[in-house]
Amino acid sequence: MQNRQPSSQRTGPHPASSTSIQRRLDLALARIKQLRAEDSDLSTRLETAYGEIRRLRGISHSGGLEPEKLENNVSS
Repeated sequence: MQNRQPSSQRTGPHPASSTSIQRRLDLALARIKQLRAEDSDLSTRLETAYGEIRRLRGISHSGGLEPEKLENNVSS
């Protein structure tokens, strides 16, 4: 076993070409851009929802319409 020579032919995975690496990098950067846009959209929607919750709590605490009644009146 100790006298065994390494094989001259590679049998394992081959190193990626620079074109392949560049393609993977471009795809990863596009995905990061997409996720950042999605994160921004979700953050905006969450802020809007929190504001609506605060507004509805203020209405119910101040003797205004209850949220259930408010929903019925919004459509009219």
